[in-house]
Amino acid sequence: MKKGGGRGKIWLLPAFEEDYYYGFTEQDKRKIRKIAKENIEFFIKKWDEYFK
Repeated sequence: MKKGGGRGKIWLLPAFEEDYYYGFTEQDKRKIRKIAKENIEFFIKKWDEYFK
């Protein structure tokens, strides 16, 4: 993910794992975590559709 000068990476599989965050506030990180966890199945589905 990217925002302004910030960037980050989250692994969804085999388990949810935050790899890194650069340039995000703690509030941003909480929001990112929440959105990613709430939408994990959607993200995985779209990833699989894209790479079929």
